[in-house]
Amino acid sequence: MKVVLALATGLLALAGGSAALAADGVLDQANLGMDVGLNGVGYQWQQQITAGLGGRLTGISLWGGYAARVRIAKGDAFSTGPFVFSQMVDFGPPGTEKLFIDTRAANIVLSAGDTFVIDLSDAVGGYGASSVPYAGGDLWITDPVFYTTPFNYTAAHGTSLRFETYMDAVPEPATWAMMIAGFGLAGGALRRRRAAVA
Repeated sequence: MKVVLALATGLLALAGGSAALAADGVLDQANLGMDVGLNGVGYQWQQQITAGLGGRLTGISLWGGYAARVRIAKGDAFSTGPFVFSQMVDFGPPGTEKLFIDTRAANIVLSAGDTFVIDLSDAVGGYGASSVPYAGGDLWITDPVFYTTPFNYTAAHGTSLRFETYMDAVPEPATWAMMIAGFGLAGGALRRRRAAVA
């Protein structure tokens, strides 16, 4: 009986650890160069990113100023949607602080090597950028006045948005089986205990 309870407790602890990881996320990809004062987000900038880890996108951190609409779409840039995440965010006054945007509710699940885009539009003010190109993807721009077709800004100028992306691990089927078995063992142990007391 003690062995069964110890096993069940261990499996439940494993499940609790997975839940904590899902809440926090781990850094997947980052591009943190010098701020070069990239402006004109209202013309719709998109940063293409390649997921380095498989799992759920828990959030992104961006550097910027004032307000902009942040959207996320799966696939390669330049994406016109559908966007699986869309939220107007206020970065506050321009500065060096990053803004974390929680995307867990959108349940964006990616495999390592999948591409997705961070889309910025409807902006008020400018946006920070990096002078260090990011190997996992490029920054694209589109605007009906200046660009009639999507324009690869990174290839032309060596500039990408400043960002970080965070992932949590999606449990493997074997992990799910272990967790379910743990719940079953714990339930069985409790039933036996109640029967013995009676």
